[in-house]
Amino acid sequence: MTLGGTSLMAPAQAAMGALQSALDTQASLVGQLLNGGALNTEGMINAALAEAGKGTKLNLTV
Repeated sequence: MTLGGTSLMAPAQAAMGALQSALDTQASLVGQLLNGGALNTEGMINAALAEAGKGTKLNLTV
């Protein structure tokens, strides 16, 4: 798709990549919880802090 001669594929692909990364991380943490990873509280805290440090906002300007 183009808007004013500018392709919108790159921003769309960047947004999808960011979303996929976030979903992969969440799925991994849920998997750890279901497999007894909750007993490793230090690891879970470190993972949560690492995710928090990534930021959650995605701003794409076209």
